Amino acid sequence: MAQAVLSVSGPALLDAVFGSNHAKVRHAALTVMARAYKHRTDLAMPFEEALQRHFPRCATEVFQVSGETPSGLPSIAIRAFSRLTPAQANQVAGILLPAFESEYFPLTGLEVALRRTALESAQHKADKRSASLDDKAAFAHAISSLGEALRRDGQAGEAFKFVERAHELYIGLVGLKPERFEPFWASSLNNYGVHLSEAGRTDEALRITKQALDIRRRLAQDKPAYFEPAWATSLSNYANHLSEAGHTHEALGIAKQALDIRQRLAQAKPEHFDPEWAMALNNYAGRLSEVGRTDDALGIAKQALDIRQRLAQDKPERFEQYWAKSLSNYANCLSDAGRTDGALDIAKQALDIHQRLAQDKPARFEPDWAASLNNYANHLSEAGRTDEALGIAKQALDIHQRLAQDMPARFEPDWATSLSNYASHLGDAGRTDEALDGAKRALLIHERLAVGKSERYGANARLCAIWVSFLHWLSASPHRAQSPCPHPGEINPHSVQHVAFAQSALLAVVAVDAVVRSTATREAIEAWQQMYPGQREREAGMFVLVTTMAAAESAPGSEPPDLHKQHVARYCDARKGRLPEWLVTACTRLGLPCAKWHAPALP
Repeated sequence: MAQAVLSVSGPALLDAVFGSNHAKVRHAALTVMARAYKHRTDLAMPFEEALQRHFPRCATEVFQVSGETPSGLPSIAIRAFSRLTPAQANQVAGILLPAFESEYFPLTGLEVALRRTALESAQHKADKRSASLDDKAAFAHAISSLGEALRRDGQAGEAFKFVERAHELYIGLVGLKPERFEPFWASSLNNYGVHLSEAGRTDEALRITKQALDIRRRLAQDKPAYFEPAWATSLSNYANHLSEAGHTHEALGIAKQALDIRQRLAQAKPEHFDPEWAMALNNYAGRLSEVGRTDDALGIAKQALDIRQRLAQDKPERFEQYWAKSLSNYANCLSDAGRTDGALDIAKQALDIHQRLAQDKPARFEPDWAASLNNYANHLSEAGRTDEALGIAKQALDIHQRLAQDMPARFEPDWATSLSNYASHLGDAGRTDEALDGAKRALLIHERLAVGKSERYGANARLCAIWVSFLHWLSASPHRAQSPCPHPGEINPHSVQHVAFAQSALLAVVAVDAVVRSTATREAIEAWQQMYPGQREREAGMFVLVTTMAAAESAPGSEPPDLHKQHVARYCDARKGRLPEWLVTACTRLGLPCAKWHAPALP
């Protein structure tokens, strides 16, 4: 077939099939060419030229085949579209843009090109002296749509400019006719809030999204059948922004409102509202985890995962990316519930999907890939697979560092988290000096982020400072290992006991005075009992150290008490007996008997 296409009669052959009056013939021809192109890149030019000649006729089939047959067809289509005449480009845009009402990952690049064409046409009409209000509204809609397409294509910087411009235009339109343009203004506000959040401007995002929410709530009360879906979207976004700002309890209540609406809509029209229901479930599971309701979060996350898995199997080109996010979320919920083995396998599935998506479209999916790498590394660490965790965490760190250098407002928090995670894995591997260096770098970022935003970032800064002090002690620098002073400002209430535990545990380890050490040990155990399951999971190794100290002080040389014995058994069992090197070093320096630990079968 490739030889025939590349022969002298090749163009005539492609003209015959691409120009056929029968859609099935065009569909089959594009499928065969797309499959062949994966193996014969020398087909690119004749493929592109033939598609250019027949793009208006083949447009629908290009859309279909791009989703059905993973190949280089989308890039061929973008290049062919760029060579069309303005009249042909407008014709193709008119045919395909209605198909992009929902996100279609394989052709996001083509969608951007189509929406640029539509914007040029709308701007030409809006610039005329005789331009009507409809023409100006169409121009604002075209700008907003292009901004959203650019965001889906991973071009966040350029997207923000268009979304901001659309926001300004809709303010003018709603001032002229509020009853007509309020719904569109609310959509513009909602989109603008999402972009502000992604740019790291959380407070502004919260304010703008609240405006959208207030408008849509009022509209939904007047016409629920028409505006309830949009109201639910604004509720979900507002809950997410509240969570980003550290207002976790308020976020939980708002997310539940969104879930209730979307569940009711999905029960009435599952084919239309199941995707939004799954998104609301996933968001609500995240909010439940934040307030420590681990078992509830696990059940809700599983519901979201089941729906998205079904959707992804039916339409992977649209839903696979969301399935991967649900896999990551479910893995984290499993880990928070102490089911680390299951979490590892689920997290690996999410990582494999995100890695493949990022290789196809790095600008769009590299942040998700880096997040999956971090999650997978943490699950590997929980299973005692330290060397693997270290390598995976380094990949995440490299990506986040590069992203933060390009867009610090958006990605510095992720970079700080990756630095902290990598330092933790270095400590597990016994590379204390390197761990200390990484933790110090993370602390500088965490402390800078916490200025003016202590409720959101303050707990991370305090926990990182405590880890730095502990690493100083491990590296035989006891004069630098004093318990760090609290950072100014309030922290998230859900992190108070976590920080209290870490602070008391550090003091128990470094204190020279026996009374101080004993008091700090008791306070650490009391704080542990009030921590959320996920927080306990993250501090499991330190709790083993604290309870070992308590057991040694209560009866030197005797068997540890039940609390300590059971926790050690669970911890060693989860890690297959592979203890982190920092824990072994700490026990050795403190004269504690970690060498005798074993993992008996649990009831």
